[in-house]
Amino acid sequence: MTTYHFDPAAGTHLPGGLSPTTALAELDRLHLGHAALRLDQHADRLELAGEVPDAALRERIILALGNLNGVAAVEDRLAAAKAPGLLESLAGFARLPAGAADLQAAHVAMDALPPEPGSRFGPAGSLFHPVRAGESLAELARRHYGDATEVPRLMAANAPALPPGEPPTGWVLRIPAR
Repeated sequence: MTTYHFDPAAGTHLPGGLSPTTALAELDRLHLGHAALRLDQHADRLELAGEVPDAALRERIILALGNLNGVAAVEDRLAAAKAPGLLESLAGFARLPAGAADLQAAHVAMDALPPEPGSRFGPAGSLFHPVRAGESLAELARRHYGDATEVPRLMAANAPALPPGEPPTGWVLRIPAR
């Protein structure tokens, strides 16, 4: 079980306030399937259990619920029904930059990098980034992908829950690996 923490003052306000019923209705509104999902509320903490089709949807559900006003934590007890197969895992190596197969060099480079303050990772390996005051999608795309024109990638990764315009301070974004 992993617990993800959120700013309870940030996020989407639900009509009728926060409850399991309104939270599940928000997942319906966002077209995030939750048929095999159980949601329990304990004050400002939501507990998720059940099965989802894959880890990417699992991340989207966690963030959609965590980015609701009044939610301080989401306990993830979900299981992904589809684990990546051997060929999918090996295909990931094709997306590595040239020279990345040198594990020694990769370890040295990774060990030299300080983690970003507040870094958390989701079940599919995406960075969960809490938006700080003044941060823009273009700045985040430049920082994480090396190119400000990658904003559509960030928007797609956070669809359909991303509000229009720049994300509000405190909102947690999903930033998948390149």
